[in-house]
Amino acid sequence: MDNEVVLKQILNKLGSMETKLNSLETKFGSMETKLNSLENKFGSMETKLNGLENKLEAVFEQTAMLTEFKTNTEAALTEINRTIESKYDLILRDIEHVAGEQGKQRIDIARLKAVIGER
Repeated sequence: MDNEVVLKQILNKLGSMETKLNSLETKFGSMETKLNSLENKFGSMETKLNGLENKLEAVFEQTAMLTEFKTNTEAALTEINRTIESKYDLILRDIEHVAGEQGKQRIDIARLKAVIGER
């Protein structure tokens, strides 16, 4: 073979290799674009997850506050109920005492009427 033919074959091979390298470069560029897009999407997801985390933390805090409020309210209502029951018992005793006194007074009135009526 002569040198010119060999040089043409080498140039053809180099041209083929250059075409393949250009194709690879294009594909790597496309991959880089896709990776950048994925990176942006993951960044957006991270932002959204941080927002959800903040909201979840707020829900936890509100739940804790509501639980504490419930506990305090139940304790206050229990104390109010005890106070009412105590006062109710005192009122019942007072009513019983008044009823007893009223019965005594009726007896006294009946005696007085009997004494006055005897005269």
